Amino acid sequence: MIDRLLELGLPTDGVKRDGTYVIELSNSNQYDRCLATLEKAQGVSEVDTDATINYDSASAVFEDDKFTFILTADFIKDTYTLIAKEQ
Repeated sequence: MIDRLLELGLPTDGVKRDGTYVIELSNSNQYDRCLATLEKAQGVSEVDTDATINYDSASAVFEDDKFTFILTADFIKDTYTLIAKEQ
């Protein structure tokens, strides 16, 4: 999983739990970079039905053939997370 994150140019400093890798992003700029990277990545598609955005929060879900990537943002708490899960 870390190899795929590195290949995509995504951060890898996180915690692995039960096939899920959770990465706390440092700020909204890092969240924006991850979002742009996943949107442009070959072999990765956005799952539009799972995307949400509103005043308080946002989430976007992307998949490739082996992994699901979930980006979440809580704008009120100023917390941002990238979750990578094996399918």
